[in-house]
Amino acid sequence: MLGLKQILIVSLGGALGSVARYKLGGFILHRTASSDFPFSTFSINVFGCFVIGLLSGLVEHHDLFSPSARLLLFTGLLGGFTTFSAFGYESLFLFRRNLIAISFLYITASVLCGLVAVWMGTKIIDLFWPPAVLIEPALGAIAGMCRNSVILSRYNRISSRPTLDSDRAGIVDETRRLLLTLHAMPNSSVAY
Repeated sequence: MLGLKQILIVSLGGALGSVARYKLGGFILHRTASSDFPFSTFSINVFGCFVIGLLSGLVEHHDLFSPSARLLLFTGLLGGFTTFSAFGYESLFLFRRNLIAISFLYITASVLCGLVAVWMGTKIIDLFWPPAVLIEPALGAIAGMCRNSVILSRYNRISSRPTLDSDRAGIVDETRRLLLTLHAMPNSSVAY
């Protein structure tokens, strides 16, 4: 179990790593903005792998760092800078231990699952907190199809509001109420 000292060490390293990622990422991004390739993230991830390789070599071959320094550098600093460095190290660790099949499975699964997880996260946000730009036309179409005065009045109230980010939650709630009203109508002409 981590004590307060260890938590503070990891927190300090994480803060430093996050700031370093922000500053370096911005520096690279402004110099490669015309490219479609994500040089900023790519560079940070590769650099993080290089740094964890250097540090792990120092730990493995020279036992150079104390446990507190390891927490600060590996878990904190590099954890805040990039978790990709840990992925690179673990993949190489497995490969060097002649666990080649597991190493390739880990690499493949990490990349594919990471991409799927990002996709799922964006879809969940789209589902539960869609941009107002997508909600209003759908509500207009639904309200126009069912020609119900209650639903039309709700649509008019929603569509007349400004579409600020802070207003999206209210629009989503109103959309849910509108759809529940549609679902409860016995002779709704809306096709599902």
